[in-house]
Parts: sequence; structure tokens; C-alpha cells
Amino acid sequence: MKRPPDPLLGILYKVLAVGCFSVMNVIIKGVGQDLHTGQIVFFRGLFAFVPLAFVIYSAGGLRVLRTRHPGKHIIRSGVGTMAMLLGFTALVLIPLVDAVAITFASTLFTTVMAALILKESVGVYRWSAVTVGFFGVLMMLEPSGLRLLDPDALAGDADQTYAIGAVVALCGAFCMAVAMISIRSMSGTETSASIIFYFTLTNTLVAACFLPFVWIWPTTLQWLMLIGIGVCGGVAQICLTLGYRYAQASLLAPFDYTAMVYALVLGYLIFAEVPQAMVLVGAAVVIGAGLFIIWREQVRRARRAPNLGGMPG
Repeated sequence: MKRPPDPLLGILYKVLAVGCFSVMNVIIKGVGQDLHTGQIVFFRGLFAFVPLAFVIYSAGGLRVLRTRHPGKHIIRSGVGTMAMLLGFTALVLIPLVDAVAITFASTLFTTVMAALILKESVGVYRWSAVTVGFFGVLMMLEPSGLRLLDPDALAGDADQTYAIGAVVALCGAFCMAVAMISIRSMSGTETSASIIFYFTLTNTLVAACFLPFVWIWPTTLQWLMLIGIGVCGGVAQICLTLGYRYAQASLLAPFDYTAMVYALVLGYLIFAEVPQAMVLVGAAVVIGAGLFIIWREQVRRARRAPNLGGMPG
């Protein structure tokens, strides 16, 4: 039975989901100093199957996993796995808040690809927001990421590590955007549970291929951390699913940016990280551009409703 709308409850679930993902990122950053990213991704997927079973059961059981488009799942899951590998690597290489901030560029990439691939109508307002947003990305990369193009300008190993991490995070954001475009193209025929299941299955199997080459037997604490990564990721998916049952996606989208607050607080308290001013300014520009794109999309849909001819936005 379909639940009645409850926007406040939907927002609560969305904020909890972002919080769970943020805690997961903290654990990844901690355990990633000693274990290979491939090993972490494997256990992220493996232990996520426990809460995922609840999602599948609540969605109607195994029948929701049926699909007539396995190729689309392969593309979405493959690109999503690459985004996860890159994102987890970035978390280890650069400060938490920097990695999270650069990830917000995925909104900008998604808008561009929606126009180029899905042929969605994107007008001057949103193109302007994308342009401004990419200037914000350049500001975030400025501390040393852009200087990767000129290695002689990098002061030392720390600068080089940051530069590589920043570029890895940006590549992860691009892959995330490709995954989002894939999901948009599948949303009309595939269930959310099936998309999550095949993605989780794929990243677990792909990461398993790394294990013979990178395996390090975890300590007791590391086992607990690996379990925590999978459980946090799975619980976050449950909260997201519940949130979208109670509120519209357009209402919940801006709350993705609460990840920045979590990252600032957790990064400072746990890793004693103090973000550079340029990163914060660039993040603010990207977030502002992202929020404008979301707002413009809502305005566009509202005006298109009584007029099927639509309008560029």
C-alpha cells in the first residue's frame, strides 16, 4: 500500500541516509590507511547484502529483481563500481571535506550529460549555473590539484599526493554522473531494489578479483570497521528508499549537501583536518550552482505541467 506523503519524515530519512554515508566515509578513510581499496570495496558490497535483503523483501521479494535490460544494469553497475573505487581512493589520499566537496561536481556533470546524451532541454539558466559551478571546481582543485599538470610546481610528496587525490576525486564524480544518467534511463522499467542489488553484486564481484593480489588479513578492529562500512552503506540505502516513499525527489535533492556539514564536523573531530579557505569557497560556489540547477528544474517542471510544450531552463 502506498504511504501518504510526509515531507518532514522524508527529509529526516534523507538526512539520516547522508549521515550514514558520511560515517561510512570516515571508516573508509581510517581503514584505508592499511587495507587496499579493492579489499574495502569487496566488504562494502558483501556486508551490504544484509540490509539490502530488507530492501528487497519490503519491495516485494525476489520478483522485483527481474529485468529485461541486463545490459543497462551492466553499464550502470560497472560505471558505479568505478566511481566507488575512485571515491574510496580519494578519501584516503585527501582530507575528508575536500573529497566530499569535489564529489559535488557530479551534479554539474549530470546536467551536461543529460543534455548531450538524454537530449534533455537545458536552457541558458542551467548552462550558466554549470559554467559557474565548474569555476568552483577549479577553485577547489587550485591548492595543488591543478598543479598536477606541472609536477615541478609541486612542493613535495604531500602536494603530489593531494594533487593525485583531487584528480581521482574529480574522476570519481564524473563516473558518478554517468551512473546517474544510466539510472535515469532505467527508471521507467527497473525497480530501485533491482538497480541497487545488481550494482552491489557487481562491485562485490569486481572487487573480489583484486583480493588474490592485495589481500591483507584484517585485525579484529579492522574486521569491525569493514562490517561497519557495509552496514552503514546498506542502512543508508534503506533510509534513502524510505525517504523517497514519503517525499518527492526534487524536495530531497538539496539535502545531499548536508554531507558537507557532516564532513566538516567529522573531519575536524576525528582527523583534526582544517579545510583550506579556497576549498570552502569553491565548495560554496559548486553547492550554490547545484541548488540553482535543482530549483530551476522544479520551476521548469511546474511550468511544463499545464503546457506540454515545455520550456528550456
